[in-house]
Amino acid sequence: MVNTYKKRSRVGQLIFSLAVIFIILLSLHRSTQPTLPFDVISVHDQIFQVAWNSTGTYIAIATYNEISIWSVFTKARTFATYNDEYISYMIWGPDDSLLAIVNAKGQIKVWETASGNLVNTLNIGDDTWDNPGQTLNFLSANEILYFSSSISEGAYQVWEISSGDRIVNLDMVAIALDILRDKILLATVDDKIWVVDHQQLTQPRFIVEHIGQINDVAWSPSGKYIASCGRDKNIHIWDIDRSTLVKTLTLDNEPTGVFWNPANDMLAIQTLTPDNERAVYVWQVSGQSSAEFVVSSRDRDYPERKALMWSPNGEYLGVLLKPQELPLGDDEYLFPPTWPNDQLLIWNIDAKRPERLINIPAVLRSWAWKPDSSQVAVTNLGDKVLIFDV
Repeated sequence: MVNTYKKRSRVGQLIFSLAVIFIILLSLHRSTQPTLPFDVISVHDQIFQVAWNSTGTYIAIATYNEISIWSVFTKARTFATYNDEYISYMIWGPDDSLLAIVNAKGQIKVWETASGNLVNTLNIGDDTWDNPGQTLNFLSANEILYFSSSISEGAYQVWEISSGDRIVNLDMVAIALDILRDKILLATVDDKIWVVDHQQLTQPRFIVEHIGQINDVAWSPSGKYIASCGRDKNIHIWDIDRSTLVKTLTLDNEPTGVFWNPANDMLAIQTLTPDNERAVYVWQVSGQSSAEFVVSSRDRDYPERKALMWSPNGEYLGVLLKPQELPLGDDEYLFPPTWPNDQLLIWNIDAKRPERLINIPAVLRSWAWKPDSSQVAVTNLGDKVLIFDV
Protein backbone atom coordinates (compact mmCIF):
# COMPACT_ATOMS: atom_id res chain seq x y z
CA MET A 1 0.00 0.00 0.00
CA VAL A 2 2.85 2.33 0.86
CA ASN A 3 4.64 1.43 -2.39
CA THR A 4 1.47 2.10 -4.36
CA TYR A 5 1.18 5.51 -2.68
CA LYS A 6 4.82 6.34 -3.48
CA LYS A 7 4.35 5.29 -7.10
CA ARG A 8 1.27 7.51 -7.41
CA SER A 9 3.17 10.37 -5.78
CA ARG A 10 6.07 10.00 -8.23
CA VAL A 11 3.65 9.81 -11.16
CA GLY A 12 1.93 12.97 -9.92
CA GLN A 13 5.26 14.76 -9.61
CA LEU A 14 6.24 13.61 -13.10
CA ILE A 15 2.97 14.86 -14.57
CA PHE A 16 3.39 18.18 -12.78
CA SER A 17 6.97 18.55 -14.05
CA LEU A 18 5.92 17.73 -17.61
CA ALA A 19 3.11 20.27 -17.37
CA VAL A 20 5.55 22.98 -16.23
CA ILE A 21 7.95 22.12 -19.07
CA PHE A 22 5.08 22.22 -21.56
CA ILE A 23 3.98 25.67 -20.35
CA ILE A 24 7.55 26.97 -20.62
CA LEU A 25 7.99 25.57 -24.11
CA LEU A 26 4.61 26.96 -25.14
CA SER A 27 5.64 30.37 -23.84
CA LEU A 28 8.93 30.24 -25.74
CA HIS A 29 7.13 29.11 -28.89
CA ARG A 30 4.63 31.94 -28.53
CA SER A 31 7.35 34.58 -28.26
CA THR A 32 9.49 33.25 -31.08
CA GLN A 33 6.81 32.26 -33.61
CA PRO A 34 4.79 35.47 -33.92
CA THR A 35 4.31 35.87 -37.64
CA LEU A 36 1.14 33.86 -38.29
CA PRO A 37 -1.90 36.17 -38.26
CA PHE A 38 -4.78 35.31 -35.95
CA ASP A 39 -7.29 36.57 -38.50
CA VAL A 40 -7.49 38.02 -42.01
CA ILE A 41 -9.97 40.36 -43.73
CA SER A 42 -9.72 40.43 -47.54
CA VAL A 43 -11.07 43.39 -49.53
CA HIS A 44 -9.61 42.64 -53.02
CA ASP A 45 -8.07 46.08 -53.45
CA GLN A 46 -4.90 47.84 -52.30
CA ILE A 47 -5.37 49.13 -48.74
CA PHE A 48 -4.17 52.56 -47.59
CA GLN A 49 -5.41 52.90 -43.99
CA VAL A 50 -6.96 50.78 -41.24
CA ALA A 51 -8.58 51.82 -37.92
CA TRP A 52 -10.36 49.99 -35.07
CA ASN A 53 -13.53 51.37 -33.54
CA SER A 54 -13.58 52.06 -29.78
CA THR A 55 -14.88 48.59 -28.83
CA GLY A 56 -12.64 46.58 -31.15
CA THR A 57 -15.64 44.98 -32.89
CA TYR A 58 -15.32 46.78 -36.23
CA ILE A 59 -12.44 47.81 -38.50
CA ALA A 60 -12.57 50.68 -40.98
CA ILE A 61 -10.58 50.06 -44.18
CA ALA A 62 -9.64 52.65 -46.82
CA THR A 63 -8.65 51.44 -50.30
CA TYR A 64 -8.25 53.27 -53.59
CA ASN A 65 -11.79 52.35 -54.65
CA GLU A 66 -13.80 52.40 -51.44
CA ILE A 67 -13.97 53.17 -47.74
CA SER A 68 -15.66 50.39 -45.81
CA ILE A 69 -16.40 49.10 -42.31
CA TRP A 70 -16.16 45.39 -41.50
CA SER A 71 -17.28 43.29 -38.57
CA VAL A 72 -14.23 41.62 -37.02
CA PHE A 73 -16.29 38.60 -35.94
CA THR A 74 -18.49 37.89 -38.98
CA LYS A 75 -16.24 39.43 -41.70
CA ALA A 76 -19.37 41.11 -43.04
CA ARG A 77 -19.10 44.55 -44.61
CA THR A 78 -21.51 46.91 -42.84
CA PHE A 79 -20.65 50.16 -44.63
CA ALA A 80 -19.13 51.05 -48.01
CA THR A 81 -18.72 54.22 -50.03
CA TYR A 82 -16.93 54.95 -53.30
CA ASN A 83 -13.44 56.44 -53.15
CA ASP A 84 -11.05 57.45 -55.95
CA GLU A 85 -8.20 59.13 -54.06
CA TYR A 86 -5.28 58.14 -51.86
CA ILE A 87 -6.26 58.26 -48.17
CA SER A 88 -3.54 59.56 -45.84
CA TYR A 89 -5.45 59.57 -42.52
CA MET A 90 -8.58 57.97 -41.07
CA ILE A 91 -10.23 58.22 -37.65
CA TRP A 92 -13.44 57.18 -35.89
CA GLY A 93 -15.53 59.89 -34.25
CA PRO A 94 -17.15 60.10 -30.79
CA ASP A 95 -19.18 57.01 -29.89
CA ASP A 96 -18.12 55.51 -33.26
CA SER A 97 -20.98 57.39 -34.90
CA LEU A 98 -18.75 59.17 -37.44
CA LEU A 99 -15.82 58.25 -39.67
CA ALA A 100 -13.46 60.86 -41.11
CA ILE A 101 -10.64 60.70 -43.68
CA VAL A 102 -8.08 63.00 -45.32
CA ASN A 103 -7.59 62.45 -49.06
CA ALA A 104 -5.19 63.53 -51.81
CA LYS A 105 -7.58 66.23 -53.02
CA GLY A 106 -6.90 68.14 -49.83
CA GLN A 107 -10.28 67.24 -48.35
CA ILE A 108 -11.65 65.97 -45.05
CA LYS A 109 -14.73 63.81 -45.59
CA VAL A 110 -17.03 62.79 -42.75
CA TRP A 111 -19.68 60.03 -42.86
CA GLU A 112 -22.30 58.67 -40.50
CA THR A 113 -21.29 55.07 -39.84
CA ALA A 114 -24.84 53.82 -39.22
CA SER A 115 -26.48 55.21 -42.36
CA GLY A 116 -23.44 55.64 -44.59
CA ASN A 117 -24.53 59.20 -45.41
CA LEU A 118 -21.86 61.77 -46.21
CA VAL A 119 -22.12 64.50 -43.56
CA ASN A 120 -19.80 67.02 -45.17
CA THR A 121 -16.66 67.65 -47.25
CA LEU A 122 -14.15 70.15 -45.84
CA ASN A 123 -11.47 71.66 -48.08
CA ILE A 124 -8.21 71.92 -46.13
CA GLY A 125 -5.97 72.71 -49.14
CA ASP A 126 -3.88 70.42 -51.31
CA ASP A 127 -0.46 71.39 -49.90
CA THR A 128 -0.71 69.67 -46.50
CA TRP A 129 -2.58 66.38 -46.95
CA ASP A 130 0.45 64.11 -47.50
CA ASN A 131 2.65 65.36 -44.67
CA PRO A 132 3.69 62.50 -42.33
CA GLY A 133 3.26 64.83 -39.33
CA GLN A 134 -0.44 65.40 -39.95
CA THR A 135 -3.20 64.43 -37.55
CA LEU A 136 -6.98 64.54 -37.44
CA ASN A 137 -8.96 64.69 -34.17
CA PHE A 138 -12.60 65.06 -33.23
CA LEU A 139 -12.89 67.80 -30.57
CA SER A 140 -16.62 67.04 -30.29
CA ALA A 141 -19.36 65.42 -32.32
CA ASN A 142 -19.54 68.58 -34.45
CA GLU A 143 -15.95 69.87 -34.39
CA ILE A 144 -12.89 68.37 -36.02
CA LEU A 145 -9.27 69.54 -35.83
CA TYR A 146 -6.82 69.14 -38.69
CA PHE A 147 -3.10 69.66 -38.17
CA SER A 148 -0.13 69.34 -40.48
CA SER A 149 3.47 70.09 -39.59
CA SER A 150 4.23 71.39 -43.07
CA ILE A 151 5.09 75.08 -43.14
CA SER A 152 2.06 76.46 -44.97
CA GLU A 153 -1.18 78.28 -44.38
CA GLY A 154 -3.88 76.20 -42.79
CA ALA A 155 -1.55 73.89 -40.88
CA TYR A 156 -3.82 74.23 -37.81
CA GLN A 157 -7.54 74.28 -38.58
CA VAL A 158 -10.75 73.60 -36.65
CA TRP A 159 -13.92 72.95 -38.64
CA GLU A 160 -17.61 72.85 -37.74
CA ILE A 161 -18.72 69.61 -39.39
CA SER A 162 -22.43 70.33 -39.88
CA SER A 163 -22.00 73.74 -41.51
CA GLY A 164 -18.64 73.11 -43.17
CA ASP A 165 -17.27 76.38 -41.75
CA ARG A 166 -13.62 76.73 -40.76
CA ILE A 167 -13.96 78.32 -37.34
CA VAL A 168 -10.24 78.41 -36.44
CA ASN A 169 -7.17 78.92 -38.61
CA LEU A 170 -4.38 80.03 -36.29
CA ASP A 171 -1.83 82.40 -37.73
CA MET A 172 0.99 80.32 -36.24
CA VAL A 173 3.45 77.97 -37.92
CA ALA A 174 3.12 74.92 -35.67
CA ILE A 175 5.52 71.99 -36.02
CA ALA A 176 4.15 69.58 -33.39
CA LEU A 177 0.84 68.97 -31.65
CA ASP A 178 -0.63 66.70 -28.97
CA ILE A 179 -4.16 66.54 -27.56
CA LEU A 180 -5.25 65.51 -24.06
CA ARG A 181 -8.96 65.59 -23.36
CA ASP A 182 -10.04 69.25 -23.83
CA LYS A 183 -6.56 70.78 -24.16
CA ILE A 184 -4.29 71.07 -27.19
CA LEU A 185 -0.51 71.34 -26.96
CA LEU A 186 1.30 73.23 -29.72
CA ALA A 187 4.96 73.79 -30.52
CA THR A 188 5.85 76.54 -33.00
CA VAL A 189 8.86 77.27 -35.18
CA ASP A 190 9.88 80.16 -32.91
CA ASP A 191 10.73 77.58 -30.18
CA LYS A 192 7.67 78.32 -28.05
CA ILE A 193 5.15 75.91 -26.50
CA TRP A 194 1.48 76.87 -26.22
CA VAL A 195 -1.71 75.42 -24.75
CA VAL A 196 -5.09 75.91 -26.41
CA ASP A 197 -8.24 75.27 -24.34
CA HIS A 198 -11.16 73.77 -26.21
CA GLN A 199 -13.43 76.61 -25.13
CA GLN A 200 -10.93 79.27 -26.32
CA LEU A 201 -9.63 77.83 -29.58
CA THR A 202 -8.56 81.20 -30.98
CA GLN A 203 -6.57 82.24 -27.88
CA PRO A 204 -3.42 80.11 -27.40
CA ARG A 205 -1.82 80.47 -23.97
CA PHE A 206 1.98 80.75 -23.93
CA ILE A 207 3.61 78.23 -21.55
CA VAL A 208 7.38 78.03 -21.99
CA GLU A 209 10.16 78.75 -24.47
CA HIS A 210 12.12 75.69 -25.44
CA ILE A 211 15.93 75.74 -25.56
CA GLY A 212 16.60 75.53 -29.30
CA GLN A 213 14.47 74.19 -32.16
CA ILE A 214 11.62 71.87 -31.12
CA ASN A 215 11.01 68.50 -32.79
CA ASP A 216 8.07 67.19 -30.75
CA VAL A 217 5.84 67.77 -27.70
CA ALA A 218 3.59 65.45 -25.69
CA TRP A 219 1.21 65.57 -22.71
CA SER A 220 1.71 63.34 -19.69
CA PRO A 221 -1.38 61.15 -18.98
CA SER A 222 -2.37 63.34 -16.00
CA GLY A 223 -1.96 66.60 -17.90
CA LYS A 224 0.33 67.94 -15.18
CA TYR A 225 3.53 67.69 -17.24
CA ILE A 226 4.60 68.02 -20.84
CA ALA A 227 7.65 66.58 -22.59
CA SER A 228 9.52 68.32 -25.38
CA CYS A 229 12.55 67.42 -27.46
CA GLY A 230 14.70 69.27 -29.96
CA ARG A 231 17.82 69.50 -32.02
CA ASP A 232 19.95 70.23 -28.96
CA LYS A 233 19.66 66.48 -28.12
CA ASN A 234 17.71 67.25 -24.93
CA ILE A 235 14.37 65.96 -23.66
CA HIS A 236 12.78 68.42 -21.25
CA ILE A 237 9.98 67.73 -18.72
CA TRP A 238 7.95 70.82 -17.82
CA ASP A 239 5.45 71.49 -15.01
CA ILE A 240 2.57 73.01 -16.94
CA ASP A 241 0.93 74.83 -14.02
CA ARG A 242 4.14 76.54 -12.91
CA SER A 243 5.69 76.83 -16.40
CA THR A 244 8.96 75.55 -14.97
CA LEU A 245 11.55 73.01 -16.12
CA VAL A 246 11.47 69.90 -13.90
CA LYS A 247 13.98 67.51 -15.48
CA THR A 248 16.24 67.17 -18.51
CA LEU A 249 17.65 64.09 -20.21
CA THR A 250 20.48 64.48 -22.75
CA LEU A 251 21.11 61.84 -25.42
CA ASP A 252 23.96 61.27 -27.84
CA ASN A 253 21.72 61.71 -30.88
CA GLU A 254 18.91 64.05 -31.84
CA PRO A 255 15.49 63.02 -30.47
CA THR A 256 12.79 63.28 -33.13
CA GLY A 257 9.76 62.17 -31.13
CA VAL A 258 8.49 61.78 -27.55
CA PHE A 259 5.56 59.52 -26.60
CA TRP A 260 4.09 59.30 -23.08
CA ASN A 261 2.87 55.93 -21.91
CA PRO A 262 -0.94 56.28 -21.51
CA ALA A 263 -0.85 54.43 -18.16
CA ASN A 264 2.16 55.85 -16.30
CA ASP A 265 5.09 58.30 -16.36
CA MET A 266 7.23 56.30 -18.80
CA LEU A 267 8.35 58.14 -21.91
CA ALA A 268 9.31 56.52 -25.23
CA ILE A 269 11.91 58.45 -27.20
CA GLN A 270 12.77 58.14 -30.87
CA THR A 271 16.18 59.38 -32.06
CA LEU A 272 17.91 59.71 -35.39
CA THR A 273 21.65 59.54 -36.01
CA PRO A 274 23.44 61.57 -38.73
CA ASP A 275 23.62 58.43 -40.89
CA ASN A 276 19.85 57.82 -40.53
CA GLU A 277 19.96 55.02 -37.98
CA ARG A 278 16.89 55.15 -35.78
CA ALA A 279 17.02 54.17 -32.12
CA VAL A 280 14.19 53.85 -29.57
CA TYR A 281 14.56 54.31 -25.80
CA VAL A 282 12.22 54.25 -22.82
CA TRP A 283 12.68 56.55 -19.81
CA GLN A 284 11.02 56.23 -16.40
CA VAL A 285 10.73 59.96 -15.82
CA SER A 286 10.06 59.87 -12.08
CA GLY A 287 12.93 57.61 -11.12
CA GLN A 288 15.67 57.10 -13.68
CA SER A 289 18.37 59.52 -14.72
CA SER A 290 19.05 57.63 -17.96
CA ALA A 291 17.00 56.03 -20.72
CA GLU A 292 16.91 52.29 -21.43
CA PHE A 293 17.72 51.21 -24.98
CA VAL A 294 15.03 49.18 -26.80
CA VAL A 295 15.98 48.72 -30.47
CA SER A 296 17.75 50.37 -33.40
CA SER A 297 17.50 49.92 -37.16
CA ARG A 298 18.59 51.43 -40.43
CA ASP A 299 15.29 52.49 -41.89
CA ARG A 300 14.23 52.78 -45.50
CA ASP A 301 12.25 55.96 -44.85
CA TYR A 302 12.50 58.87 -42.45
CA PRO A 303 10.57 57.71 -39.36
CA GLU A 304 6.95 58.80 -39.32
CA ARG A 305 5.02 59.41 -36.12
CA LYS A 306 3.12 56.12 -36.47
CA ALA A 307 6.42 54.23 -36.48
CA LEU A 308 6.10 54.04 -32.68
CA MET A 309 2.90 53.57 -30.67
CA TRP A 310 2.08 52.49 -27.10
CA SER A 311 -0.62 49.91 -26.55
CA PRO A 312 -3.74 51.51 -25.00
CA ASN A 313 -3.06 49.76 -21.65
CA GLY A 314 0.58 50.90 -21.62
CA GLU A 315 2.00 47.39 -21.25
CA TYR A 316 3.55 47.18 -24.74
CA LEU A 317 5.43 49.44 -27.11
CA GLY A 318 5.03 48.82 -30.83
CA VAL A 319 7.99 49.83 -33.02
CA LEU A 320 7.89 49.70 -36.81
CA LEU A 321 11.19 48.54 -38.33
CA LYS A 322 11.72 49.25 -42.03
CA PRO A 323 14.73 47.65 -43.75
CA GLN A 324 17.22 49.59 -45.82
CA GLU A 325 15.92 50.92 -49.12
CA LEU A 326 16.67 48.82 -52.18
CA PRO A 327 18.84 50.48 -54.85
CA LEU A 328 16.09 50.79 -57.47
CA GLY A 329 15.30 53.16 -60.31
CA ASP A 330 12.22 55.42 -60.34
CA ASP A 331 9.94 52.91 -62.08
CA GLU A 332 11.25 50.02 -60.01
CA TYR A 333 10.69 51.99 -56.80
CA LEU A 334 6.99 52.27 -57.62
CA PHE A 335 6.70 48.66 -58.81
CA PRO A 336 9.76 46.82 -57.46
CA PRO A 337 10.42 43.16 -58.27
CA THR A 338 10.65 42.39 -54.56
CA TRP A 339 10.22 44.43 -51.40
CA PRO A 340 12.14 43.73 -48.20
CA ASN A 341 9.78 42.74 -45.39
CA ASP A 342 8.91 45.31 -42.76
CA GLN A 343 8.79 44.18 -39.15
CA LEU A 344 6.68 45.20 -36.18
CA LEU A 345 8.42 44.77 -32.83
CA ILE A 346 6.14 44.45 -29.79
CA TRP A 347 8.21 45.29 -26.70
CA ASN A 348 7.04 44.05 -23.27
CA ILE A 349 7.73 46.93 -20.88
CA ASP A 350 7.59 44.98 -17.59
CA ALA A 351 9.65 42.04 -18.87
CA LYS A 352 12.03 44.36 -20.77
CA ARG A 353 12.14 42.05 -23.77
CA PRO A 354 10.42 41.55 -27.13
CA GLU A 355 7.00 39.95 -26.82
CA ARG A 356 6.56 39.57 -30.58
CA LEU A 357 8.46 40.23 -33.78
CA ILE A 358 5.92 40.26 -36.60
CA ASN A 359 7.22 39.92 -40.15
CA ILE A 360 5.04 41.88 -42.56
CA PRO A 361 5.02 40.71 -46.19
CA ALA A 362 6.36 43.70 -48.19
CA VAL A 363 5.74 47.25 -46.88
CA LEU A 364 3.58 47.99 -43.83
CA ARG A 365 1.17 50.71 -44.94
CA SER A 366 -0.88 51.23 -41.78
CA TRP A 367 -1.31 49.59 -38.37
CA ALA A 368 -3.42 50.09 -35.26
CA TRP A 369 -3.78 48.69 -31.74
CA LYS A 370 -7.05 47.07 -30.73
CA PRO A 371 -8.55 49.14 -27.88
CA ASP A 372 -8.07 46.31 -25.35
CA SER A 373 -4.37 45.92 -26.40
CA SER A 374 -4.80 42.22 -27.20
CA GLN A 375 -4.21 42.49 -30.96
CA VAL A 376 -2.74 44.66 -33.70
CA ALA A 377 -4.21 45.10 -37.17
CA VAL A 378 -1.77 45.76 -40.00
CA THR A 379 -2.01 46.25 -43.74
CA ASN A 380 0.67 46.22 -46.39
CA LEU A 381 0.71 46.95 -50.13
CA GLY A 382 -1.75 44.10 -50.62
CA ASP A 383 -5.50 43.69 -50.22
CA LYS A 384 -5.70 42.14 -46.75
CA VAL A 385 -5.91 43.34 -43.16
CA LEU A 386 -3.85 40.99 -41.00
CA ILE A 387 -4.78 40.73 -37.31
CA PHE A 388 -2.08 39.45 -34.93
CA ASP A 389 -2.42 38.37 -31.32
CA VAL A 390 -0.03 40.14 -28.95
